[in-house]
Formats: sequence, structure tokens, C-alpha cells
Amino acid sequence: MNNQQIRDFFHGTEILINGNGNLREPQIGAYQEIRAHFKASDGPCYVQLPVGSGKTGLMGLTPFGTADGRVLIIAPNVTIRRTILEELNISDPTCFYIVRDVLKPTNGPFISELKTGANLHDCDEAHIVVANIQQFAGADNRWYEKFPHDYFRQILVDEGHHNVADTWLRLFRYFRHARVVSYTATPIRADGRAVLGKKVYSFPYSRSMILGYISAIDSVHVSPERVSFTAKGQRHELSLDEVLKMRDHDWFSKGIALSETCNRHIYPS
Repeated sequence: MNNQQIRDFFHGTEILINGNGNLREPQIGAYQEIRAHFKASDGPCYVQLPVGSGKTGLMGLTPFGTADGRVLIIAPNVTIRRTILEELNISDPTCFYIVRDVLKPTNGPFISELKTGANLHDCDEAHIVVANIQQFAGADNRWYEKFPHDYFRQILVDEGHHNVADTWLRLFRYFRHARVVSYTATPIRADGRAVLGKKVYSFPYSRSMILGYISAIDSVHVSPERVSFTAKGQRHELSLDEVLKMRDHDWFSKGIALSETCNRHIYPS
């Protein structure tokens, strides 16, 4: 499929969003605001949604009426990439589109996973391609060689508070014809930098708790003065400020922040 065919699909397919009682309030509200934004501008935008508000489903809704061609969904890691793929896979009768009565039986949207050994023909035949950001990291990245600059016409960024890091900005510059939408629960990063783009919608945590999307929570903020970790067999001890400066380095985010040990201590199974 070419981008014109994909655009025709996203702009011509009948979908049920407004008045759909199977969708969550922030999914409908955010979709309306994203669509209104792109009627007036091609600039990047973002939405702020608490965890549990239906972010993956919203990403699946976003291209309809807004995408002028193939869509790239970028996840922060492999686990989330697989979750997005499973929830938006139209060939699965339990996928978001079918369970939420968004689409009648239709030819699409077809979704493909970008991974090692991926068949690029699958991407050519997909309306949506799902990847994780590490695949586009590094100075000598071969994925950029495989796709022309206009291959993707919309980029949807999961965990969008990362989108001002160098790896993300390089992605946006390369696919410069793509409209960018980011989704985040935390629009202000720990280093004080704001998410790239205009905030077009936010859904309050209090409303999310009232509707039962998330449980009432107590927050305890802990800021250690120093952090110790081991990388490549060497032990390091850094101040919190030094750690924050390193957070956007690929080796740190992949090897430390996303390591099994680190995640197990943050959220024990």
C-alpha cells in the first residue's frame, strides 16, 4: 500500500467514537481534541492521561481522520511494543477495535511489528507499524537506510515525556513529513524539560479515580542523595543530579533504567 491508499482508509472508514458507550471518557475527549488540532496545524501535540485511562486504545483511534499515510507507533521498550501490537491487532477478535465496537468488519487497519529480521514487505502492507525506540538509536542505524523520509506520515509516541531526548528528535527530523502525537502521564520531566508539542488535552487524576480507571493512591516522594549501581562489571556511585544528566544516554536507559533488576525493584512481581 502507498500513503495515499492508507490516507483514504483512515479518512474514509466508518468508525464509532462519539457516543460510543464502550469507550472511556478520556479516549473520546482526547481524540476530538487531537483531530481539532490537526485541522488547524501540522505541529506536534500531546495529551496527558493518567495510567489506566485507555492510552493504547486512544493511539488506535488517533489515525482516523488525522493520518495522511502510514503510522509509526513508538514504544519505550519491547514489552510495551508487544502489548500495543496485541491490543490493536485487528485479526484478533479480542482486539480493542472489536471489543469496543469501534469498527465493523473491515479490511484494516493492518498492523506490523518492526523487529530484528522483520520482513519489510509486511511494513509496506501495514497501515500501522509498531516499533520500540531502541531500534532507532545509535549513530549507525540501519533502519533509517530502509525507509524513505516520507514513509511514515504520522508518529505516535508512547511515554511521550521522553520525546525531547536526542534519539527521539533525530527520529522526528528524519521522518519530517510525519505529524507527531505524544501520550504521557507526566508532561514535565525530572530534568525540568517539557514534552515536545502543544498540550491539547489532559484528564485529571481525580476524575480518573472517580470513574474507577485507577485506584485511589497515596504518594510518598523519596529523593536519595546518591545512587549506586553496577554497569559492565564496574560499580558506580553518583549524585542524583549526575544520574538525571545521564538518563537520556542510550546505554544508561537500556542497560540500567530498563534492566530487569531495576524494574523488579521499582515494581516487584
